[in-house]
Amino acid sequence: MNAYSDARWVGLKFTFEFVDQEAREDAMPSASSGDEASQLSQVIDDNRSLDTAFCGLEQNRWGLGQRFSPLPDDITTVQTGWIYSVMSRSDGTFASNPYLEFNFSETHSSIGFTLRFEESTGAHATRFLVRTFDRNGNVISSKQVENHSAIAAVSLLSPDYVRVRFDFQEISRPYAKLRIGEVLFGIVESFDPNTISETSLEYEIDPIAESLPSRECVVRIDNSDQRFNLINPQGVYAYLQQPQSFHVQMGIGETKAGIDYVSMGEFYFATASAEDSSLTAEITAYDWFYWLEKGTYKNTSSGEWTLGEAVAAILENAEIECEVVMSEEAAETPLLKITDDVTNREALRLAVQAACCTAFFDRAGRLVILDLTQTSPVDELNSDNMTGPPKVTIESAVNTVQLSVHNAAQGTETVYTASYIVRNEMRQVKTVQNNMVHPDMGQTVADWILAWCQGRITYETDERGNPETELTETVKVCDYFGVNRNAIVTKQVYKYDGGLSAESEAIARGTT
Repeated sequence: MNAYSDARWVGLKFTFEFVDQEAREDAMPSASSGDEASQLSQVIDDNRSLDTAFCGLEQNRWGLGQRFSPLPDDITTVQTGWIYSVMSRSDGTFASNPYLEFNFSETHSSIGFTLRFEESTGAHATRFLVRTFDRNGNVISSKQVENHSAIAAVSLLSPDYVRVRFDFQEISRPYAKLRIGEVLFGIVESFDPNTISETSLEYEIDPIAESLPSRECVVRIDNSDQRFNLINPQGVYAYLQQPQSFHVQMGIGETKAGIDYVSMGEFYFATASAEDSSLTAEITAYDWFYWLEKGTYKNTSSGEWTLGEAVAAILENAEIECEVVMSEEAAETPLLKITDDVTNREALRLAVQAACCTAFFDRAGRLVILDLTQTSPVDELNSDNMTGPPKVTIESAVNTVQLSVHNAAQGTETVYTASYIVRNEMRQVKTVQNNMVHPDMGQTVADWILAWCQGRITYETDERGNPETELTETVKVCDYFGVNRNAIVTKQVYKYDGGLSAESEAIARGTT
């Protein structure tokens, strides 16, 4: 991607899931007889694709040049989804129409339903009936669907249903078996520059974990049909749920057809608003830190554990499943347990700070825990891509750090002091309280905080914006005096309104 071409086209894609995850967790599937390789439970396991197509004795299913694999002995190790046991007839219809049904213990509401069929062979359902039912067995909504793709998104407003049934009448291939990889209780909406008026994406990281800033996305989308108006009975507002996810992609190209896209990350819906007379609706979303703030964490007993154990316990308490990226050395860092009532977010902040680390969610949705270090620059910010010289701040006032740790098991309060005072310099103290710092780590943590507080240079830039540059990467910042230091990116704000601009903050340590 040439992010700074003289003439550039900017693209933005915004994929929003109006999907009821609570319905997925509550669903009890049943279906017509399944093939030996069928795994019915996989249609609601949130794994949204079938594995590589497997060999089967169906007409023209696998031929020369096609990449098909034999089924493994243990089929639970692969995604096969639900497979109807009977093949279609010569015209793609069935002697007896197969069905797939879901029953629920609670009522649920959906804007529609999405079915994912097998893509590798093109054998997808072309005609099927969708019906939802209330507790008395009455039909709430129904739709006869004509489908032409492996992913069938069915728009069907369905409030307060306890059962949904799909009856399949025809598939796209003769003598083939119907395969379904996943059923979503909702649909996926896609927005592009034709339906997006403005977007702001903000990313930030605190090097010493005094806070854990949450990524934020604010997007204004077309609402000319008033679907996002609160009181519109035919709208979608009632189907918005926290924390429904959406994915953002941004791209740049020298031509409209040549735009290269990169992922800007996964975000989770928090709020939406729209004026009755407005032609746009505003949606705000965050990463998982926002929801970590909403739950409380407390250890039942004092004692010791490691950073790896602490992170796993906090995420489990918050009911958040995500990949965690940290070094083995960091994971084994000893910590003290705290018995104070704190939020999950605060517990995580204390834990990573007590291990001389910080944390953020990257664009892949992984929780990354690390000690920021300067590396080789991935980009250069200069007069060609900045709108003016960078604003420079030198932070050197703090020369003493006092770290207080209360050990609940021993009932003691210990203060660790790190100090670097040059001759005739006034004492400038920064106080930090962290009751998860282990005695073996106390002085190390105090020294680490002081090192970050002293002598660092912060650049603030206004620039054209490069979507490929990410938090924690190093860039070379060209300043007015030609010093041109390397600096670690700690904050990014991307603004899209048909064009792209960006603001960044980066921290330089040392003189290179």
